[in-house]
Amino acid sequence: MDVTRLLLATLVGFLC
Repeated sequence: MDVTRLLLATLVGFLC
């Protein structure tokens, strides 16, 4: 798994 993908997913989840 890519760290960038995980970070982006976490950011989107936190924002949503």
